[in-house]
Amino acid sequence: MTVIVPIKLTCKPEDVERCFSVLGKCELNNGLAQCSCPEAFEWDDKGKACLLEQAYWYTVSFKTVNGSKDAQDSMENCTEEHKVVEAAMKQLYGDALVTVKLLKCSDEYKVELKFNTLPEQDLLERIRACYNQTEEGSCDFPPNLHVINGSVSDVTEVNLCDTYLKEVGPKFGKQYECTKRNNESSYALTCRKSHRSMASYTQGALHVDFCAERKCEEYCTETEHQCLEGKCVCHINYIESAEGVCTPICDKNPCKNRGTCERSDKISYYCQCQPGYTGPNCEVHFEAFAVAQRNITIVGVVLGLFIIICLGISGAVIRRLKNKTMANEQL
Repeated sequence: MTVIVPIKLTCKPEDVERCFSVLGKCELNNGLAQCSCPEAFEWDDKGKACLLEQAYWYTVSFKTVNGSKDAQDSMENCTEEHKVVEAAMKQLYGDALVTVKLLKCSDEYKVELKFNTLPEQDLLERIRACYNQTEEGSCDFPPNLHVINGSVSDVTEVNLCDTYLKEVGPKFGKQYECTKRNNESSYALTCRKSHRSMASYTQGALHVDFCAERKCEEYCTETEHQCLEGKCVCHINYIESAEGVCTPICDKNPCKNRGTCERSDKISYYCQCQPGYTGPNCEVHFEAFAVAQRNITIVGVVLGLFIIICLGISGAVIRRLKNKTMANEQL
């Protein structure tokens, strides 16, 4: 039996080189090589780079009359729901709406709307106005979307630093932090305090700094930080949280049994224990500690007596052997 192994087609080296950039890559579409970019970016063939789209993103949530999918369902199973929502949103918002993306389609739908120009508030609020209310209490949005009246959330502007740019930002380097620029639809990857900006460039609606590393002593000046081997780390009296923030180590009080945490210049902290407790973190009950100490003392005494007895026996044996040896010599 002959097994046919499918051949995985890949881009030619020249196409890979043509698409090479920080975010760009070559992909085959129907056998044709094309340069692709992450979501929210578009390929600029002239500049050979992925440019952030000049657009405005919003999200809105609502419940539908027939929405009954399990919250664990994959978005891959929401193809039909996406078609229904997309058709209704395009008819509701008109040409100003560029794309519709269904983010969630369980008992509650969450939809991302992208506009090519800044939409007026009245336009955004259209989905909250129930123009076609039915007797069953639903709001009908042609051609086939039936939303439960009162279930529509506020239409919220999306900060791309929390979504698309959060995923692609690290590809530029760890020295950047993402910010939204004032009231514009543009964003910036600016240097963190550990780096200084030397120059900048733009990739569409994205402003990117060229960053150079600074000496630790130039920026690591807060009380909760210290320089260690050229790196800015949390001070000995502080601990780094999961969010990367240095917080006083005594805030979480590592001392057990109502012990009081105190900071120290030489060690990170020490615990003032309540009566009856001891140990670095007041974790040992004093009675248990005393019993342990007493047991150690008893073991020490017994061991000492055993050693003394052994030494005594050894001495007696040695003297007897010496006496026997001397008696043999006299004979």
